[in-house]
Amino acid sequence: MPGITALGGKIPEDRIAPIEVFRVVSMTLSQLGSTDLLPQLRGGELLRLASDRDGCLILCKPYQADLLGPGAAVGGVLDFDCFEAIAIGDVALVHPQDYDERSQSLATRHLWQSYKHKLLECQRFPMQRAVGILNLLRQYFETDDIVQEIPDRALALLVGVLPPTIAAARLQK
Repeated sequence: MPGITALGGKIPEDRIAPIEVFRVVSMTLSQLGSTDLLPQLRGGELLRLASDRDGCLILCKPYQADLLGPGAAVGGVLDFDCFEAIAIGDVALVHPQDYDERSQSLATRHLWQSYKHKLLECQRFPMQRAVGILNLLRQYFETDDIVQEIPDRALALLVGVLPPTIAAARLQK
């Protein structure tokens, strides 16, 4: 395989440097790769999180955030208002190669969003939602260390609570 298409162009395999984050790192989308991703997201370019990685991406938007995992679609018309991305774990973005891959990545994004919506439907009160998202992430990553490093403001945007509610939920354990 002479190279793979990633982040907007053909890259020789020996020059690929996937995003490998072993702790939570907050960054703007333009810092995720060698090319500027923010214009790609606003310009309608559809990407997806690589399926062979275990990490997640929190996409922060003005009034809410999305939690997306392996195989989920990113960008296109879905994330034109995204202003920050928080990579959790091992994350790499690639271009879907064909219609089937695009369809599958959109279905996977929908699945990830349905997890969040089920949590929000079950948990009526803000503290319950805050504790719920922390527990969900602890189960997914099988450790509390990674979850403790995710900024309160990002988690608050995920479940529609204020950042101090997330801070209080962290103390409850």
